[in-house]
Amino acid sequence: MNRSSKTPLLMLAASVLLLPSAAQAAPPIRVVLNGQALIFSGTPPQQVKGSTLVPMRGIFEALGASVKFDKAAQTVYGQKGETAIILPLGALVATVNGQPHTLPQPAQLINGTTLVPLRFISESLGAGVTWNPATSTVTIQTVDQHIGALPAPAETGPVSGQVTGVYTNTTPTQLTLMTGGKNTVIPLSSRTIILRSVSGRPGGEVPLSEIKPGDQVTVQRDAAGAATILTASFGEVQGTIVGIGKLNGGNYALTLDSGKVIEISPDAPVTFDGRKVALSDIKAYEKVVIRTNPANSMGYGVAVVTAATPNPTPPGTMITGPAQPPVPLPGEGVTVTVNSFTQDAERPLKAGDLLTATLNGTPGGKASFAIPGVVEEVSMKETSPGVYTGTFTVPKSTSAASAAVLGRLVAGGVTSALIQAPGMVMIDSQPPKITDFGPARGASVESDHPLIFATLTDGAGAGINPDSTRITVDGTDVTGDATITGSLFTYRPKNALSGGLHRVGVTLTDKAGNTATLEWPFKVSTGKVVQSFTSNEPAGRAVGAGSTIELTLKAAPGGKATAGIGTLAKSIPLTETDPGVYVGEYTVKTGDTAENAPVTARFVARDGTEVTTTLATGMTITAGPPPAPKILSPLDTDPVDVNAPLTVKGKAAPGSTVRVTINYVSKELGGILPVSGSSGSKDVVADKNGDFTAPEFVLKIRTLFGSSRDTVFTITATELDANGNPSSDAAKITVRPG
Repeated sequence: MNRSSKTPLLMLAASVLLLPSAAQAAPPIRVVLNGQALIFSGTPPQQVKGSTLVPMRGIFEALGASVKFDKAAQTVYGQKGETAIILPLGALVATVNGQPHTLPQPAQLINGTTLVPLRFISESLGAGVTWNPATSTVTIQTVDQHIGALPAPAETGPVSGQVTGVYTNTTPTQLTLMTGGKNTVIPLSSRTIILRSVSGRPGGEVPLSEIKPGDQVTVQRDAAGAATILTASFGEVQGTIVGIGKLNGGNYALTLDSGKVIEISPDAPVTFDGRKVALSDIKAYEKVVIRTNPANSMGYGVAVVTAATPNPTPPGTMITGPAQPPVPLPGEGVTVTVNSFTQDAERPLKAGDLLTATLNGTPGGKASFAIPGVVEEVSMKETSPGVYTGTFTVPKSTSAASAAVLGRLVAGGVTSALIQAPGMVMIDSQPPKITDFGPARGASVESDHPLIFATLTDGAGAGINPDSTRITVDGTDVTGDATITGSLFTYRPKNALSGGLHRVGVTLTDKAGNTATLEWPFKVSTGKVVQSFTSNEPAGRAVGAGSTIELTLKAAPGGKATAGIGTLAKSIPLTETDPGVYVGEYTVKTGDTAENAPVTARFVARDGTEVTTTLATGMTITAGPPPAPKILSPLDTDPVDVNAPLTVKGKAAPGSTVRVTINYVSKELGGILPVSGSSGSKDVVADKNGDFTAPEFVLKIRTLFGSSRDTVFTITATELDANGNPSSDAAKITVRPG
């Protein structure tokens, strides 16, 4: 190749080297929230046709929202405060609080990670978004709407309290402090001197990043109210974990070898060898250092001691996002004292019963109590200094399976934490029922020692009190000779009954004192229309699922006959297979349960004579639990309106009875102990398609908890057996106030 032929090629190569490469990789996408770069796990942020998609969990949680992915429905559910986002994968339409929004790109699965449109999520949650194409950087700025409404501390000099937030994304930087029972705000400046010490040790100057929520601080302020000197202190507890428990409100509690029990804040960070881990990763017999607040001893950070980190510093959480509403933290700034709170219900209550609550605490205040799901607020009278008493009369048609009695005291403008009285209260204002009985009303029996029986139920009430049940035959009390359980009584006369009319009377009482009565007549006949009534199942043997019970009645030819097994099968047809021989079958299904159930036959002769007869012994059927019902509405992703009646819908076996119960647990803002109780229970029957509806549960928690998202309602649905006892596993979902 000659020189002239090389020159153009060299020039071309040089020009290519000098041109910017169109194929050069773009810089990775960065996401910055309030000045802090976010680090995502899994697939990194992606640009898809001009839209930025980011990992689902990372962006929702960074913006302070909860998120759940329904794998079956392929749908993302996000929730923050009053904002609810529903984002189906692959769809170009999402909803925010029920309103549709069109997306430039749908949420999608990329390399095993669910990615969601960043701008849509951020703006839906109240944040501003900007894009810098030169640096491939997305900047998200949250809006601190609430912090501007917080007051400065009422005091004019130094103030002490518990840190609830440090906000570096405001101008100037601000610190929120719980003092005097109120959340307040104090501006900082570049000249603020920040000191920190562990309780009982000399302090030293530290950067602002060392101040953590949960720290106890004293703040010196200038004439304008800005902090000049901020002195923070926190406690440190060291020990070996000997027990890990979970409180009703969901917080963990660590028991140390010293005997101390430390409740851990739900937001407390945990480190192992300097790496952040989950609290659930900690095991018993590990040595830990726990950061606590000196005022209430709650743990706000946990560090595990290892060979690599023998003296770790417990971590804390720096809040840089939006300020939260005022939260009265436990034990801080509270001057109201509640020494005790009790209620006097020693048994289930019925309509008209009186419940008395007594609170002992700071005198000169105003006290009240409530029973969530029953009554929202009952005023209490100060009967002597510091002793407050209030009463509540149970109204008609009110029920509560397990209700808490909760009290408050307000004195000097300060409200105590909510306190729960020992013991739960059951309220049952509905009388029990006698659902099936024999011999049937007006029926004839050909035995002068007939079996007399009745099925007893109390639905979702307090239960039958066998000791208070009374049975009479022809006006004579025969209770002492009857066998009575919580669901059945049986009685066979010791002495022969004369032919003719006889009358049975039953007075039924439940454990709340509600009563029901029933009387019915039957006849003893001297005729012999029925020769025998038998079963293929021997007496005393429990019958299981899949077994076929064959019942045979021998009587006059040409009649009609049916049989029943307690409340399990009330009308089994008996077919005349041979003259005067009537045969029927019942195949035991999974979930069938009966204990010593009376087995009866009803025969109507050709001339209209009607006779009933009973096997000499009852039948016991144990066929295992049926499948659990399904709850279809509400869904566990649905927010509920606590001030409106709630209806529960679902599926169960056609014709089955389902008990639907709603219980709640709430860690009331500012309270250390969780409160819990029941919003009621209803028994409903599934229709022929298996659909059941339990209407209008009254939740009533507004007065107590406001709109607290810390309240959780658990809805359970359980199929009942023929005696009204739970027979299936319980279907459960949890919902929160909207």
